[in-house]
Amino acid sequence: MTKWHSCWSSLAVAILALVFLDVCERSVAEEQSVKHPAEEVSTSDIEFFEKEIRPLLTKRCYECHGDQKEEPEAGLRLDSRERIITGGESGPAIVPGKPAESLLIESIHYGNTYEMPPDSKLPAQEIAALTKWVQMGAPWPSEIDQETTSAQQAFPIEQRQASHWCWKPLQNELPPQVNHSEWPRTNIDRFILHALEDQRLSPAPEADRSHWIRRVTFDLTGLPPTIEQVHKFLEDTSPEAYERVVDRLLASPRFGEHWARYWMDLVRYGETKAFAQDYSILFIYRYRDYLIRAYNEDVPYDTFIMEALAGDLLETPRLNPSDQSNESVSGPGFFYFTDGHHGPADIHADEARVFDTIIDTTSKTFLGLTLACCRCHDHKFDAL
Repeated sequence: MTKWHSCWSSLAVAILALVFLDVCERSVAEEQSVKHPAEEVSTSDIEFFEKEIRPLLTKRCYECHGDQKEEPEAGLRLDSRERIITGGESGPAIVPGKPAESLLIESIHYGNTYEMPPDSKLPAQEIAALTKWVQMGAPWPSEIDQETTSAQQAFPIEQRQASHWCWKPLQNELPPQVNHSEWPRTNIDRFILHALEDQRLSPAPEADRSHWIRRVTFDLTGLPPTIEQVHKFLEDTSPEAYERVVDRLLASPRFGEHWARYWMDLVRYGETKAFAQDYSILFIYRYRDYLIRAYNEDVPYDTFIMEALAGDLLETPRLNPSDQSNESVSGPGFFYFTDGHHGPADIHADEARVFDTIIDTTSKTFLGLTLACCRCHDHKFDAL
């Protein structure tokens, strides 16, 4: 009896341990499924949510499942990530990362359980957006308890504007004093050294000549120097040796080819329209070549901006010196870099979406500031 009793006791303990571990694992899984720390959400994910998902939920769902109703339909609220995951009378509305197991996705597909919204099925692109959002893990901006912030003090706009560098007016600032005054060669070096010394850091040792020519060649052309160019520079002991290398690289056609790529990234250059069939954009290489020529011809930045925003309207356009063709008219070519949907359910909505991306790209490129937020919000500092 003692032996059997001991076996049953051991078995009972093992079963209890397994049950305890299972409960712990479920608790951790549930906690992880509800929590979505801000640091784990990328900027692009949040941008996708704000541009595609929040407006969709507001337009299609909040009338029945938002905070304006004291008793939301079926006890389901869709105005926060935690409430969506917790769900209502039918259980969790979504399982982050698993659209196939999410009741919300089944409902908008008019599945076997519910048909939501009940009046008409969502357009295909909205269904695809919600499905993609759940597949991404249902990213949502960090949420703040509304009850504790309803009586929040007014936003300190003057204080914030005065403290942030980008809203301060331009001014001529004298170079700061530095401890190692022998290191700076220009006034710009003084600002750099001052910032380093504030952090108790010292400048890196000066690069030797073989390293320097590799760095400056990669920096200006994106390519390594040839062996002959390295040897020629190492043999040149004159004080103008460094300047001669820089002048040669700036005059190289490779300079414009390399640096135009960075501008092409800003304006979302692509040679196809993306989306399903990914059809080509005809003659788009002309915009690429226009950028390369602009860099290599050292076009002033203010002229370049005017050409980008209204190059087709300039009364006196800039001419190509080789064939006298109109260069300025190519400047607004980046407006055409949009994705192309085929047969959208709502033509006018798709047209508005395209214009929205053009405006957003233009503001980010030329202002370093998005205008996308202005669709729903007033801007705090500038009248955008």
